[in-house]
Amino acid sequence: MKIELNPNLRNELDKLITINKTIIETGKSNITSGKGFYQFDLFLIPLLNKSLNLNTGYITLIENGNFITAGALVRIQLDNLLRVYAPTLIEINVDEFASQILGGKKLNTFKDRLGQQLRDFYLAEQLSKNEGYEWVNKVYQDGHQYVHYTMHSLYSASILNEEKREITFTIGPHDQFVPITEKIAATIWMKIITEAILDFANIWIEHKKEV
Repeated sequence: MKIELNPNLRNELDKLITINKTIIETGKSNITSGKGFYQFDLFLIPLLNKSLNLNTGYITLIENGNFITAGALVRIQLDNLLRVYAPTLIEINVDEFASQILGGKKLNTFKDRLGQQLRDFYLAEQLSKNEGYEWVNKVYQDGHQYVHYTMHSLYSASILNEEKREITFTIGPHDQFVPITEKIAATIWMKIITEAILDFANIWIEHKKEV
């Protein structure tokens, strides 16, 4: 059941709705650009579709008071970004990369030009070295608290009253103990990550026009 949202949070969710429309337009542009259809298109289009649906799921969960689940989607969206960034680090061309991924080869079995395996933590570190993406590694590290059982799980299920030396716990379908600032921040990061995914998608689209 939808709940009444903080106006600032509602505003950030509306921005996600808008960027979902941009994802669709980017997908259309990808299909119509260039002189043909490539293996990397078969990699990129499903990734854009997943990104859109992650945003949609995130919005629905927040609207229904379930930030505890929605928070994990931020980390999953970041995985999408790392995967569209990964082929920029390897020697083989993007079509061969896409062909191998679609054939079932795991990303972490690829190696970059320095011989390093493309594990998620390594991709986050490398992308963070690029101007405009310095935030990636921090979001990657912070995202673990939403995916794994951490102290954040305690904070989202309890409120401490230090003055009375009392702690109140909850088990129920709500996120009332999660600060609104945290919800807004996570929503903003969801948008920023999606914009970064679109950056790499547009690089490919422009490349297609030149070949």
